[in-house]
Amino acid sequence: MKLKISIFSSNTDGENQDGIILTFDEIISVKYKTRTAEYRNFANTDSEVRVRIKGRMLSVLKGSDDEPLFSGVSSALEEYKNNNFESSTEGLKKEYAGKLKFLNEKVFQGIEKFDTDNFYEHNKKNIADLTKWALDYKSSSEYKNIIMEINLGNEKTMDLLFENMYVENFEQEFDIEKGNGEFLLELKQKYYSGNKIRIE
Repeated sequence: MKLKISIFSSNTDGENQDGIILTFDEIISVKYKTRTAEYRNFANTDSEVRVRIKGRMLSVLKGSDDEPLFSGVSSALEEYKNNNFESSTEGLKKEYAGKLKFLNEKVFQGIEKFDTDNFYEHNKKNIADLTKWALDYKSSSEYKNIIMEINLGNEKTMDLLFENMYVENFEQEFDIEKGNGEFLLELKQKYYSGNKIRIE
């Protein structure tokens, strides 16, 4: 199973805004859950949505003949370079095609191939942008939309859309002995969001 997460602003004031693309090289696990917001035993009680993303800060990368160093981000780059983006923008992604195209161009434009240096920079910038988002409060960019593209294998895919999410908790941990770092991003959906979760 492979996963790509696109994070972009939920406001509609143009497409020229910051965004983040996390590929499966950077993602350890993803979990989402829904539950009643008011904790009552009624079927019509409103619900809330939470998303938990656990990821890694890349360090001391080692390659092997079996697995490319940057397989996730390289496949996303190849999709962008081969203009497969338009053909893959269907279903729930269609209404966000403009923003997703701009985000892919911003991340991948001018890069011919990922090597250790620019891959570290990509990962470092993602973590810096996540930190900045976590510190954001009561601004136009506080709420963001998230599209998860899940490759299930055998040419089967599943896309999930979470609208109007904000950062409830962000943690980063560095293990000096092991020489790696991890981050935990916990998101919550804006209470009065129209679409809770869309799955295709």
